[in-house]
Amino acid sequence: MNFNPPIESRSDTELFEITSNTKDWDNEAVLIAKKELLKRGYSSRKIEHNESVSSKSRKKIKALKKSKGLSKKELLILIVCAPYIFISTFSTFLPRIGKTVMELENEGFHKLKWQRLAVLTLANALWFFVLSVWLNLF
Repeated sequence: MNFNPPIESRSDTELFEITSNTKDWDNEAVLIAKKELLKRGYSSRKIEHNESVSSKSRKKIKALKKSKGLSKKELLILIVCAPYIFISTFSTFLPRIGKTVMELENEGFHKLKWQRLAVLTLANALWFFVLSVWLNLF
């Protein structure tokens, strides 16, 4: 199989990345990368160690993403800016504040996604209530 650029011409860092991300790379690419690292003088022990460390760090990052929640400062910003965030979601000319719920979901921030969705829903309802009372619409 031809890889572009060829695996043999890649840097050591890129080769270690290939060997530690076996889910993202073809088995042939991983084998070629391991052989190339061995040619460059790295021991099989060093290659295996890098694979295990990379796997552990990916698991830690995934766990951190799942458990990350809103800080008090972020919560306050969401409540104050809720109407603007809602309008900017559907507007093409207003800059957005923060990431959308779908972006958070795609990046693996599940808890943060649900917190942001709940806070924005409740904050927008609160803003609607306050404005309707202030304008005597309710």
